[in-house]
Amino acid sequence: MPHNPSMTQQWMLARASLKYFTVKFLKLKWFKYYDDWERMVREDARDDVQAHRGSGKSIFWGLAVPLWDVIRGPEGGSDPEDILISYSEDQVRRLIRQIRVEVETNEFLEALRPSTKEIWVQISCHFLTAT
Repeated sequence: MPHNPSMTQQWMLARASLKYFTVKFLKLKWFKYYDDWERMVREDARDDVQAHRGSGKSIFWGLAVPLWDVIRGPEGGSDPEDILISYSEDQVRRLIRQIRVEVETNEFLEALRPSTKEIWVQISCHFLTAT
């Protein structure tokens, strides 16, 4: 969690709202149908999401949701775990790369950056506890 009081308040707002986090800190557009997807995330629904190409499925489910899970920290005593599944291994590699770049370049996510002793690997990312 950030040490700056202003950032601490924003951190709390971002932890409470996927929409706030996505728009304010990831600088991504929030489509109206994301409201339904966010409800699915909050309800831990196991629904099948079918949407047209270019609808932002990969960005929402493969970037915004995993990062939001990490900043919210452990719930129920265990660290969040997200699995990225796509039509191709290359697509998953691109999503992991996007997560890495976002964490490394986004000042708001500085608290998640691995220490110098830890290294990023292509198939997984391990973050410091955000709480």
